[in-house]
Amino acid sequence: MRFRIGFIAAFVTLLIGSAALASGLAAVDCSASTCVYLPIVRSEPTPTAIPTATPTEQPSIPTPDSPCDQNAPAPAEGAQAWMTVPSPARFSNTTVCARLIQNGQVVSGAPMSAVAHYKTKDTDLGGATSGADGVGHITFSIGGASAGFTVVVDVTIGGQHTSTSFTP
Repeated sequence: MRFRIGFIAAFVTLLIGSAALASGLAAVDCSASTCVYLPIVRSEPTPTAIPTATPTEQPSIPTPDSPCDQNAPAPAEGAQAWMTVPSPARFSNTTVCARLIQNGQVVSGAPMSAVAHYKTKDTDLGGATSGADGVGHITFSIGGASAGFTVVVDVTIGGQHTSTSFTP
């Protein structure tokens, strides 16, 4: 009877040990006359820092100087033009502004010219040069421009063309 109990105990120990080993809970050492259950110690891998790209600082585009700070569009690559007063009164002055951005930086010293296309004639508005803010501007009188007629103003700055308009 003692043999059966010892055999059964050993068999149960082996089954429990196998189940524990399969579940990863314990390691079984049966090298001695009895089996010893040793806990399994698992080491977690050391987290590795994931390298992140360091953002490169983008040069900031300065706000245009007065009077071109009025109605200035958000900076964009290339040539941009806008009117400080898009709906001027007849016989008043307005200003056409142009900015040139190349490779994310404003271009100072760029030559600028503009032509206004009125209902009955085209008028050369003259020239200017862009300043440190990358903006050039020309102030002019719209004269007796036709009320309600949209006047397109073609602008060239630094060899690039763009346009804007105003409606008296």
